[in-house]
Amino acid sequence: MGTIYQTPVHLIGGNGGCDFYINVGDSGRTLRKIGVWAGEWYIGGIRAWWTGLDSPTSLGTCDDGSYKEFAFGD
Repeated sequence: MGTIYQTPVHLIGGNGGCDFYINVGDSGRTLRKIGVWAGEWYIGGIRAWWTGLDSPTSLGTCDDGSYKEFAFGD
């Protein structure tokens, strides 16, 4: 099994948005792919695909801003 990296949890949001929290560390899932909608000065939405789940988790306002996606390798 590969190295597991953890980072501190930071609540984000505000200025018209709302905060959110995701913790899959105890489930053993890892991030497979992430998609982000970004405006000029904000992150509009995030979509995350996890191992062991068929559907992605969506946060914020998806389809708002330009979209970029990154897939993680094994």
